[in-house]
Amino acid sequence: MKIRRAQNREMIGTSLQGRVHYTFDEMVDLFGTPHYWFEDSENPVPNKTRCEWDVVIGDEPVSIYDYCEYEKSVSEVDVWHVGGNSVKALQSLMMFISDYYESAEKIDF
Repeated sequence: MKIRRAQNREMIGTSLQGRVHYTFDEMVDLFGTPHYWFEDSENPVPNKTRCEWDVVIGDEPVSIYDYCEYEKSVSEVDVWHVGGNSVKALQSLMMFISDYYESAEKIDF
């Protein structure tokens, strides 16, 4: 399945489509270093989103991010919000993850 890092303009208008349950380390294994990452100590007033990956899977823009997970450090987050233009974003993500684990092929962004 074709995947690439999204450009900012491709993410305009996306919204929550669902959630996935993976550890931070699993997400890093799948998508590499987060595209946007604000360390907990950088800001005394936490951002609603501290960690995010923005990708395009096939033709679907997909945003994967923590949201209001203040009680945990970013490395302890295990529920990730999935944004996109439709539920197809979530479906594309799940298909990508399934294919990834079946092939055990590393993706380099």
